Amino acid sequence: MPIISKPLPARNAIRVNNKQLRCLSAECLRALIQSNDPPDLFVRGGEPVHVVADECGRMSIRSVTPTFLCGCLTRGANFLYVSEGRRAKVSPPMGAISDLLSRPIGEWGLPPLVAVTETPLLRPDGSVVDAPGYDPSTGIVYAPAAGLRIPPFPARPSSKDARAAAVGIEDALGDFPWADESSRANAYGLLLSPLVRPVIRGCVPIALCGAPQPGNGKGLFVENVAIIHTGSSVAIRTAPRRDDDEWRKLLTSVIQAGNQLVVFDNLEDVLKSAALAAVVTSETWQDRLKEPNTMFTCAM
Repeated sequence: MPIISKPLPARNAIRVNNKQLRCLSAECLRALIQSNDPPDLFVRGGEPVHVVADECGRMSIRSVTPTFLCGCLTRGANFLYVSEGRRAKVSPPMGAISDLLSRPIGEWGLPPLVAVTETPLLRPDGSVVDAPGYDPSTGIVYAPAAGLRIPPFPARPSSKDARAAAVGIEDALGDFPWADESSRANAYGLLLSPLVRPVIRGCVPIALCGAPQPGNGKGLFVENVAIIHTGSSVAIRTAPRRDDDEWRKLLTSVIQAGNQLVVFDNLEDVLKSAALAAVVTSETWQDRLKEPNTMFTCAM
């Protein structure tokens, strides 16, 4: 069977020589904006970012580097060096790339990115984010795991639909030996919180999963919640031991990645951290990054 290649999108030609840097940067920015549909570039925490997947398909948010921006430009425009009637194809100029990265992010006109999810979510108006890609109303990228098939959601769920959903939740949670009905109710709350998070204005409490004795299944319960929401096993992190500076650094890296679910395992001491308390009780997080005089500020 012959291989039929898709036609390449029309690209603007950008001449790189005999131009002021401001003019060249402006042309590069126009090319980025025109090619960013559907969006691959976003703004988060006051800087340009993009979404990447690791070898297991887990999605995270990364800062745009000069190398990544160079790739975006070469896919969005053709760059030419024109001299004495000759047109030579060249790479995007690094001077313009550095200039763009130094400019205020508001000039880029990028859509804001809040988080990345691998499962459908509720919008504030009660509708469901179920189409893969960027959702402007929530600022969330829905990137379902490969092979995930979810039946269509009814626009107006009936009582029968609600009962069927409750049965499905019981299939996932019903066999765990809950200490009491309050424990079961909290388990339901943890399972549903990532789905309804965009609807909730303000903060959402963390969940602490414990058990009367080893082997009761707390690890399996967390694994079930992770698989339901991410399609794969969640990446487990260990909690820093009474070092609030380490908590602060770890929380900043987690927030930067934009994951909907984070698990700290094998807590062996009292959970006490000023940084953690600030994260779960504030709507905005700010921290100093490794780069000198660079602050990361992000709404959560």
